[in-house]
Amino acid sequence: MENIDPKINLVPGIRAYRASHEEPTYAVDARVGYDFSEKTKVSFIAKNITNNQYSVRPAYLEAPRNYTVQLSYEF
Repeated sequence: MENIDPKINLVPGIRAYRASHEEPTYAVDARVGYDFSEKTKVSFIAKNITNNQYSVRPAYLEAPRNYTVQLSYEF
């Protein structure tokens, strides 16, 4: 990050967090689905597979690893 509003650094812990997380961070997500028929589908969704701690905006950490199984049925 090259430019940041100086007022952001007033939030407690921002400077320390930015100093310890200077390298780029990547979130890996995956989605696998299977259609049983034209009306029925099941999906497995994994978010943040590597369970990285990252922040898109200052002082707001993103969600940890999350798994979801989704069943869809069309009436």
